[in-house]
Amino acid sequence: MLQSVLKPDSTAADIWQTIQDLFHENKETKIIELDDELRHLSIGNQSILEYCSKVKSISDLLTNLGSPVDETNLVIYTINGLSSKYAHIALTIHDTSPFPTFLQMKSKLTLEERIMKKKQSQSLNPLIQDSPSSSTILHNVHQSHPPKP
Repeated sequence: MLQSVLKPDSTAADIWQTIQDLFHENKETKIIELDDELRHLSIGNQSILEYCSKVKSISDLLTNLGSPVDETNLVIYTINGLSSKYAHIALTIHDTSPFPTFLQMKSKLTLEERIMKKKQSQSLNPLIQDSPSSSTILHNVHQSHPPKP
């Protein structure tokens, strides 16, 4: 970097301007990279908490670089990256009025994930299935038949 900044007959102001230009270009490039990553991020095999943490982390980096992400867009990007198993809750969140905040959306998604895990564990172990609160009594009715000869 020093070689690209120091040029013959450069003044301190010229060197400072060159350094500033380099960092500005890197900053703009980083903003473009992070914005693209955020828009195309998908949940994959991550949990909702892991996925939302990644989304929020990228959003925070963009904010630190001077390019904050609007809350509505953050929710939309997060919903767009969900897998098809979250299609129902994604549609519900999308149709919510007023549009939810990131934290409200995260809460709804976390609850949905818990419900899906519970259903999955119940389908794997039928003994855990919900049962009625009252017991069923089988009653065998004996009919009186005369003894056979």
